[in-house]
Amino acid sequence: DPRSDEIAEKLVAIIQRVLPEANAMVGRAPNEQRVASLLTTGQAVLAVMRPQDARDLFRKQGAFSAYQGAQLRLLARVGDRVLATVESFTAHHAWLVAAALVENPEALSIRVPDSIPGEVPVHPGAAAFARGEPLDALR
Repeated sequence: DPRSDEIAEKLVAIIQRVLPEANAMVGRAPNEQRVASLLTTGQAVLAVMRPQDARDLFRKQGAFSAYQGAQLRLLARVGDRVLATVESFTAHHAWLVAAALVENPEALSIRVPDSIPGEVPVHPGAAAFARGEPLDALR
């Protein structure tokens, strides 16, 4: 997905500048199913996805029926894509990433999405940032 790749490059540039200790880098996969595999098996911690793909992965539908998608969580909405992670990503790290991206959006439209019942849940760390809770409250 060239659009997701373009967004990932921009997000990684922000993370590298704001959170250099994170050692963020872009990884590429040949298709969305491989992205799902990398994310749900812990080989990747963040993924830029189309919202429908994230929803299908979370619900184990269609091309994503073989993946453990119930662990999927959202960190941010980035234009027409979402930045996804899994529930095991620490709340502390999710808060830091959400803050880095939302506070330094460059030319991107970045926000923490609202939780919608029945949809992919927002990661608790990102939600805490969006509510204005301090990072120290997560430790």
